[in-house]
Amino acid sequence: MNQAETHRANGCGRRTRLRLSAVACLALLLSPWPCRAASSEVERLEALTREWLALRREVGATASEWKLQKQALDDELRLLERQKQLLTAELGTQAGETRSSEEALTAAARDKAGYEAALLALHPELLRAEADLRTWPARLPPFLLEPLRAGFAKLPAPDVVADAGTVAGRLQVVLGLYSEIEPLHRGLHAGRMILTDPAGRQVEAEVLLLGLAAGYALAPDGATAAVGEPAAAGWVWAWDPDLAPTVRRLLACYRKDTPASFVTLPLEVGGERKR
Repeated sequence: MNQAETHRANGCGRRTRLRLSAVACLALLLSPWPCRAASSEVERLEALTREWLALRREVGATASEWKLQKQALDDELRLLERQKQLLTAELGTQAGETRSSEEALTAAARDKAGYEAALLALHPELLRAEADLRTWPARLPPFLLEPLRAGFAKLPAPDVVADAGTVAGRLQVVLGLYSEIEPLHRGLHAGRMILTDPAGRQVEAEVLLLGLAAGYALAPDGATAAVGEPAAAGWVWAWDPDLAPTVRRLLACYRKDTPASFVTLPLEVGGERKR
């Protein structure tokens, strides 16, 4: 074989190898295995992409939720700070009021002690006033005494000493009784009393008092009358038949049975009767 033939043989061999390589590549391209591999990779990539997008959405939602929560927490923090300021101011006010209250209580306690001391200083006068009031039930006519019985019943026994806890109440009783007795010294008071007539009989006489200074009584039969004056043990009456017409006219004027007119009445002054 000459050189030309040898060259042609080598060229044919290379062409044959190229053709086989091309056929092999074509076979590989047309084979289903590479397509399935590429499809699997694409699906995996798409799945990863979906997971990544879902993760991004979740992260975004979480970020938005946290932003809203942070805003709510900031608002709540501002409200708590405002409430703290208000409470601090209120505590300051309360502290001031507490100090004022304590000062007021101290002053009140001091005033109370002074008041009690002043009341106890009145103790001797209180005892004298109570002793005087105990004599009044015997000095008042029954029809004037009756409304005052409850007040007189509140007077303590003579041997009961007043203290800081009772002196104020006892003073109220004394002042209350004197305020009831004082108006009795003025005006006219009509009523009925059981008196002993000149014959020694107990009779119910019609009585008219001029304050608590003098009184006039008319016997039930109108035949005799009496002039009365107050005494420590009760009223003392002096009967006088000559006074009957005058006392009858006095009582008729008081009851408005007759027109008003001047009536001259006797009055006992120092045991001596004056007209």
